[in-house]
Amino acid sequence: MKKWKAPVSEPSNVMARKVLRVLKELDYEFRRDKTYQNYTRFHVILPIPEAAYTFRFYVTKPSEMIIDVYDTRPSHSGTLHFIYLQMIEDPQDAKRFLRRLVRIMRRKPWEFRWGERVRTGIILPEYMGAKKKWKRAIGPDLKGKRGQPPTRAG
Repeated sequence: MKKWKAPVSEPSNVMARKVLRVLKELDYEFRRDKTYQNYTRFHVILPIPEAAYTFRFYVTKPSEMIIDVYDTRPSHSGTLHFIYLQMIEDPQDAKRFLRRLVRIMRRKPWEFRWGERVRTGIILPEYMGAKKKWKRAIGPDLKGKRGQPPTRAG
């Protein structure tokens, strides 16, 4: 796994704090930065290039990877949030990070509220494939109830 990108159910500013917390809990060495992520927004039928403010984390130990957290605005009224891991040296370290991140989120990152889906587009492919992307990245479902850590170690 060299790159991995998936939508998340929480805004980028909240996710950035959670990423920071998990990196510190796992004793990963990292530095923070900010950048912009390019994406395309459709207005009526015209694609319009946009740039999203991105929270970036350069992880150096235990293995190298770059973590980006950002929000896109695919429609005039809705926002879609993403986490993007790239240049992953050791997939097991990325998996450990993502499993810990899922545990501290208010709801599973692939669970989107009905209102979010209506505002951004009910049948967006990002919503349809989110659960599958997360399952591939973290392995079997973490069986904890909402707001509670799962019982097994990850």
